[in-house]
Amino acid sequence: MAQYHAQSGSLTYTIKFTKPTEVTGSSKLHLIFAVAGEATDADIFVTLQKQDAEGKTVLFPYHTFINEGHVAWGWLRASRRALDERPFGDEIAHTHRAKDAQPLVANNAVELDINIQPTATHFRKGESLVLVIQGRDFGEFGPQSHVPRAGTGLNGATTHSIHLEGSYLELPIISHHLTS
Repeated sequence: MAQYHAQSGSLTYTIKFTKPTEVTGSSKLHLIFAVAGEATDADIFVTLQKQDAEGKTVLFPYHTFINEGHVAWGWLRASRRALDERPFGDEIAHTHRAKDAQPLVANNAVELDINIQPTATHFRKGESLVLVIQGRDFGEFGPQSHVPRAGTGLNGATTHSIHLEGSYLELPIISHHLTS
């Protein structure tokens, strides 16, 4: 099990590519997730980041229309994890209906499926994809920005736990011969 502080911590997992690889489409993150303390809900933010062969983060200009960004991101409020029986395309669809809300119980693990926005990113041999999971938004926007942001959402001073057994990241890898 891995843990992070909901407001200030994060978890990272790195995949270093041994050959040129293309990730194109929607990714999915399946987590076995729990909260500690009095929390009955949690906001989980995820991002896929690219690192060059030297380990430096590669940012994509104007990725969010107003700033540089990462490969892709996703977000889910844990109580709204109920899946829609009729998803659209290859993305995960949640119902987000109040009647489907499923509050969390402290230290009781639940399954979360988080859709990660579509991307088309080429990784050269030696470059890495980094998955980051945390309880706060990745964007740092000033008050002049008219983009609504979640901040730390509803996460209090609690701990998020990820059970590694049963958790996985599903990537849409395009299989063809790429040159470096």
